[in-house]
Amino acid sequence: MVLHLLKWLIVINIGLISFVVGCFFTYLLIVNSSMSLKDTSLVTTIISSGGNIFGGLVGGIVAFGVARAQFLNDASTETKNKRQIYLNLLMSLKIELKHNKQILKIILTNGSDQDKYVKSLKTDAWDKAKYNSNNFFPVDIYELLDIHNQDIKDIREGILPDYKIDEVDFKMRLDVTCKLISKIEEEESKYRKLIR
Repeated sequence: MVLHLLKWLIVINIGLISFVVGCFFTYLLIVNSSMSLKDTSLVTTIISSGGNIFGGLVGGIVAFGVARAQFLNDASTETKNKRQIYLNLLMSLKIELKHNKQILKIILTNGSDQDKYVKSLKTDAWDKAKYNSNNFFPVDIYELLDIHNQDIKDIREGILPDYKIDEVDFKMRLDVTCKLISKIEEEESKYRKLIR
């Protein structure tokens, strides 16, 4: 949008400059009708002035083209870098969720030793990704991740009454973790296609 407006602005400026230059030469010819074109100094002055104006216009157009190409290249590179950072965030979250999935499976199979395994549940990757400026999580994934990770923290701390080890439904937490892993893998594959 901005580049489109900039193009039109340059076209209008070139038109206005051409109009002013044309008016100036017309004025000179009308006012100084006694001008003799046989005078070589006058002819060379007109030719050099016209050449300077034409050269300035061509130089401006070339400079615009180069600046535009550089701007588009920089924007493309920046977008690609942001997507790569987002992809890295997704991968670190997936690794953390897979770790938590394994811990939850261990907790479900070892009913008597749940307390010692609960401390191994992690939320570090989410804590770092949550406020990252390259976090492009869709709203549904973001909310689910935030609620899930707060839930994991509360389970790990075990302070709230609903989060005492004996009261926690680890099967439901495992299902949510698997769902999150699936959603993150979908998002990851979508962004891998965009980076190529």
